[in-house]
Amino acid sequence: EHDSLLVCSFRLVNFIKAKFAPRNKWKKLIQFILKWVTGQEIDMNVADPLYEKVYRFDENTEPFNEKCLDAVNRVFEWFEINEMYDKRYDRYNSVKEGLGPAVYADGTHKREETVRSDNTGELSFAWFMRYMMTKNKECLKVSDSLSDFLLDLQVREEGPYYGMIRNGTFAWWNVCYQDDSARSFLLPKLFEMLYTGEMKYERPVRDCLDFLIRTTGKDGLRVPCTYLISPDSTETLGKPYRMHPPREDGVIRYTLDGEVIRDIAIFPKVDGSTPSGHYNGWYLASLFLAYKVLGDEKYLETAKKGMSRIMAVYPFTSREHSETQELCRLILPSAMQYFATGSEEDKAFLYRVTKDLQRFKHESGAYLEWDTGYTARRSGTVGDECSLLSKNGDPVIDHLYSLNWLPVSFIQSYFVTKDPYFYTLWEDITRYFLKVQLRSEDKVIDGVWTRAFDINHKEVYGVPNDIGWAPWSVETGWTLGEIIIGIQQGLMAEELIEKYK
Repeated sequence: EHDSLLVCSFRLVNFIKAKFAPRNKWKKLIQFILKWVTGQEIDMNVADPLYEKVYRFDENTEPFNEKCLDAVNRVFEWFEINEMYDKRYDRYNSVKEGLGPAVYADGTHKREETVRSDNTGELSFAWFMRYMMTKNKECLKVSDSLSDFLLDLQVREEGPYYGMIRNGTFAWWNVCYQDDSARSFLLPKLFEMLYTGEMKYERPVRDCLDFLIRTTGKDGLRVPCTYLISPDSTETLGKPYRMHPPREDGVIRYTLDGEVIRDIAIFPKVDGSTPSGHYNGWYLASLFLAYKVLGDEKYLETAKKGMSRIMAVYPFTSREHSETQELCRLILPSAMQYFATGSEEDKAFLYRVTKDLQRFKHESGAYLEWDTGYTARRSGTVGDECSLLSKNGDPVIDHLYSLNWLPVSFIQSYFVTKDPYFYTLWEDITRYFLKVQLRSEDKVIDGVWTRAFDINHKEVYGVPNDIGWAPWSVETGWTLGEIIIGIQQGLMAEELIEKYK
């Protein structure tokens, strides 16, 4: 023994079940330890069957339509098997958030039981698309029952918040940002009206849109998010914008960065100043689609203001996680803008955004995370939400903030342009998702797409900084719902494209 000798003891338990990554690095470490202990070179391929049990993939995407249907059905089965629905009272009431960031030593996953409006609404739309494909009215019944949850969250009391859809039952007056309203309620119901002519949700859709327009800046953009504090709460939510209950004189206030207090009426008089696909893209898409479906000019006017502002600063928009994310997010609003206006200039912008994204396309059909100039707000953050991006071109794919938006966006672009180019892009991204859908003996992860996927290692692996949505997180709405909505729309392309004439 010498003064410089360090002795330590530790246990490597269930390194396969606990999903230590990257796999090859851990296999080499275990091999080194075993050789040191036994004096023998152990062939670590003996561990491969154990890894296959934990999770594996199917690279075969043919026959394509059958594989797509199987992928969609496996997602719906995952929800049922893992009880991700609240099904009390013999009906589908709401959807739970999914799987959290933690993977424990025995391989089990942390379940997130929180119920949110966006996840519930996205699954409502997934069920509606299932109804469109199967004509099974039980699917429509499920879709409507999940929509009832959103209607229960909509403010019906007369006043400045009338029409607003709350973020969930966990905070009665919590107003999440406009993208949640767009994904959970506005786009699903507007597409439903477009596809079926059924207008039963017209009034609540108009009420929600009108509330959002009342709190939209004069540049057609909303602030990142607005929060209304519960009247019986003094809790600080730590968000950049917070609405407060009315004072005795009836004045509504909101707090900017915890310091400046203004009237709610100030919103239409100042700029929202958030030219961001992440925060405003799908809200603007809702407005464009609402103009086409409902015919109200104010929806088009507000949407054009917002998209004009984004187009003016493009490609240097306000990025949240990465440039890749922004491009993925901007394709749908660009498509809906062209659908609403028919303008050649707007059509050219849709092609520009789409072709800019192709710079980051991987041979697998996926798109690499990239951020020119590293300007994204969530890049490298610690103790909060964090981008998966460590450096441009890393082979880690983001299924929570980037690629999950593409199946819907590409197929909608095909519907409005009739250009087979976009259908090919839809097929490429769909084939990618077919190849990276998890298959496992563990039913908790069988059939899902996780947030992160390393396309080179072919495994779940990525920057683990994000405390809420790490590589192994599975978001029911943002990821699973959005992907299968887009796949189902693509499978119905021949029928749905007729609705856009």
